[in-house]
Amino acid sequence: MKNKLAVLLIFTVCLTGIQAFGQVLIGRNFWDRSSHPTYGNRIQCFTQWSLLPRWQVTAEQGFMHHDMPFLNYRYQYIPEIPFVGRYESPYKFRHKILVINASSDMLEIAPRNMRQGIIPNVHQFQNIGEIMAVADLKCFVTAVITGKGTHPDNETMVGKEFNLGYHGLLAQYNSESSQQPDIVTFSRDIPVGMFVPKGILAASEETFPMERVSNIHVSCHRGKDDDDSAYISPDNAKFVPIAEISSFWTVAKIGDQGEYIYITYHLLCNTSRIADAVRKAVFENDDYNEMLTAVKQVGESLNLDEFSKGVLRDWVDNIAHVSRPFNQDDPLI
Repeated sequence: MKNKLAVLLIFTVCLTGIQAFGQVLIGRNFWDRSSHPTYGNRIQCFTQWSLLPRWQVTAEQGFMHHDMPFLNYRYQYIPEIPFVGRYESPYKFRHKILVINASSDMLEIAPRNMRQGIIPNVHQFQNIGEIMAVADLKCFVTAVITGKGTHPDNETMVGKEFNLGYHGLLAQYNSESSQQPDIVTFSRDIPVGMFVPKGILAASEETFPMERVSNIHVSCHRGKDDDDSAYISPDNAKFVPIAEISSFWTVAKIGDQGEYIYITYHLLCNTSRIADAVRKAVFENDDYNEMLTAVKQVGESLNLDEFSKGVLRDWVDNIAHVSRPFNQDDPLI
């Protein structure tokens, strides 16, 4: 009897300890290398939080911690998250403001067609995380806020065509599989899909697959003169933001059997004033719930249109829901 009581006491203490530590952990600020080529002296880091189980994206730590985690130094784009940019010369990237690393638990708020795009014929009430674990599938889930990046303050991003790029993912996978980390030229068709696009329209051509999973071509290569410079192409996987704030999910699969799955829940700030206000809310709050509350309040403080406020509110509420603390008495925004 005493042994049972001792085990129960240890379990209770451990459970209490887990609750006390909470659900989220803030990480260091990281450099957004996808913006590096044309960023000049602008700030180019993002804040990273991690839900349980805790993990970090592949990126250079800032400000004073400059490690080199990328397998292929020529293509230093975060593999776990697609970049957003415009296909120009040089590429016009938009930088990340906030990255939240999550787990397959976040897929409880994902729509039916996206879940079935990941695991065909899965039912809405099945635990997709357990199914992927049994099938030995590796799933990386993130939530990301993207700002203005290399776009000038007086330039709106509403109504312009942008690309979603998985070149960092391709570079990492190719370097691991080929064991040639410094290779320049390689390409692959990658199954991808965009789901629940809010404030988003299809592009004039080469649109990113919407509400379905389909292949896009991703290429990393030398320049036309066969020099040693590294380039990314083609001009595909495009979409058009039509509101001041947009949101959507993306899915990508890679591997011989598509066994590596990358899921991102995006929030796009499509004007400079919104991007700056959201960035301020993220970087000035060290408490997770307070940070989410401050981001959510940007819509009201800037008097945004009803649609954009609704998109922002929905994204933040969804993130708050999936990152709710273990202790039911803890406040939620």
